[in-house]
Amino acid sequence: MNNYISIVNRYEFAQFYRFGYIYISASELLPFTEIGSTETKSNLVSHFKSKTPFEYDEEYLIIHLCLEMENQNTIRKFLITDLKSIYPLSRQAKQLIQERMDSRIKLEEPIFESLIPAIISNIQNKEIEMSISALWTIFDLDSSSDLIKHKIGVENIYKGIEFRKEGVKSFQMTNVNIWSILIAYDRYEYFPNSTLGYFFDSGQVFAYSKQSNFENSKLYTLLKSIKEDSKTPIIISKLENSELSQSYILNTTFDGLKFHIVAPLYLMLKDDLRTSEDLKQSKYFTKTSLEYLKSFGDEFKAAVILLGSFFGYKKVYDLYYDKLNLSFFNNYKPFVVIENNMQTEIIEVQKEKEEVPIPEVEINKEIITNAIIETAEIKPVAPNETNEVVETVIMEFQKEEILETEDKAAIQYPTKEISVADESLIIGQEFKMESFILEILKQQNEISLTDLANKIKIAKGDKKKKTNSELEKEIIKTETLEVTKTKTKMVIRKTGFDFKKT
Repeated sequence: MNNYISIVNRYEFAQFYRFGYIYISASELLPFTEIGSTETKSNLVSHFKSKTPFEYDEEYLIIHLCLEMENQNTIRKFLITDLKSIYPLSRQAKQLIQERMDSRIKLEEPIFESLIPAIISNIQNKEIEMSISALWTIFDLDSSSDLIKHKIGVENIYKGIEFRKEGVKSFQMTNVNIWSILIAYDRYEYFPNSTLGYFFDSGQVFAYSKQSNFENSKLYTLLKSIKEDSKTPIIISKLENSELSQSYILNTTFDGLKFHIVAPLYLMLKDDLRTSEDLKQSKYFTKTSLEYLKSFGDEFKAAVILLGSFFGYKKVYDLYYDKLNLSFFNNYKPFVVIENNMQTEIIEVQKEKEEVPIPEVEINKEIITNAIIETAEIKPVAPNETNEVVETVIMEFQKEEILETEDKAAIQYPTKEISVADESLIIGQEFKMESFILEILKQQNEISLTDLANKIKIAKGDKKKKTNSELEKEIIKTETLEVTKTKTKMVIRKTGFDFKKT
């Protein structure tokens, strides 16, 4: 008799039990002589790589089958009498599955539980690849991501994600690659709450990688000398033209990839997307903003790779599927229809431009839109040319904004942004608790449930505040927040990309 183990979905097993037989491909059968051997376990991890990924460990069972094979058919039929043992993946899975199964069925001890981290790691790494690929399509980026991933090192990305999952802080790391530290990084210092703050963050990451004190560095001195409300082009120009930052730039340029630009871009976009339920809600997800971001070339592409790695596929797949125009969607449009619609839109826009006069607008060179949207691709320039270059770029970008609003009756000037925390006070806007809390956590690392309940009561104008228990139940349902198990329960951000475990 030959002994095999096979990985089956729990629902597939239920059908096997109901009908008394199952067909399994020969490639999905793993022969063994000793079920608990190192070789068997190693082969099992490899077999999981070809299975549909899972989120909860009760979704799969490992079954032991015994049958004398008379032929080598690619598809083999097993009867319920050929089933010898059933192994859950973990103790928790065993408990959950046992509650739902026929009470006569015995589940074995989860002898493969130690393999779960390796299995999950393989799924996670594949999810990162899928997320990066999806963002590449969403942003209409040209060329392949492979070259830039090679410059960063995918193993460094995976390591950074592992640090986040394990709760290892950036300042606790020694002899760790700078990209791993960047992925795991969270701000704990009181850096400026502006664009400049992200450049401080990037310098701090560099200091961690060198195990040195950032506040005693020349780079810190330079950044402190820059005005707090300075915009990206001015900051980058000062970095690239100061003697104080040359060591930093030299040590963080990898085959032409500029960490001193990649890191602030990534951190800015990450903070914005953290408070958005999907990419469309991001203030950077407009045609003009995206075209501007693309002007950073490989540096923006590298930031996209890091974003995809941090958030995973779950954050981006909705928009990705819309972009793909999937044929099985209700709103699917054949290519011919899309072409016709594009032609119609072009004609109508042209008519609008002919009918609506463009008001004359005096451009104020000091008006700049978002924190990041300030300039085209930054290249080192001589100090005496800096102001001229920056002003030219700002003027060009403002011209693009004006052209984009030509189809409106009047030009809308930039107004002061309303913070997420104040959104609920605006008539007609829905209060978004998750965004509200994340905005608070930008200013402080944690907040007690009691204090948070008070803030929500004030923001919503409620007569009665939520109880801590009610509030905790709502927070648990979010993807970005969690409540600590300390005596005084605190609300904190979840630590990046994570797989739920039951």
